[in-house]
Amino acid sequence: MAKLEHKNLFQNVDVSEVYASLQRDYDRDTRIHALWQVALLGCAVGTALLSNHVDWFWIFGGLYAAERTITRFVDNSNRNWAMHLIDWIEAQRVRRDMER
Repeated sequence: MAKLEHKNLFQNVDVSEVYASLQRDYDRDTRIHALWQVALLGCAVGTALLSNHVDWFWIFGGLYAAERTITRFVDNSNRNWAMHLIDWIEAQRVRRDMER
């Protein structure tokens, strides 16, 4: 299993590069989630068809919708919070520089 390490996005870069890095990470994570969604769909179809319970598609559909809603909300909330924090830090820096 790959070891996850924290990267200091602000080390030797400007805000636009940090934003670009956040977007790249978001795109990467979206692709990974898409792969797991395909696996979930395959398992749902297989289970419903092999068990002869086609009505289970409604259950799987509801679970899938709930999972997508929660995951998207959390991912976007965390990303938006980070970007707003970056904006706030940058605004504070600009204000301090103007006061000097």
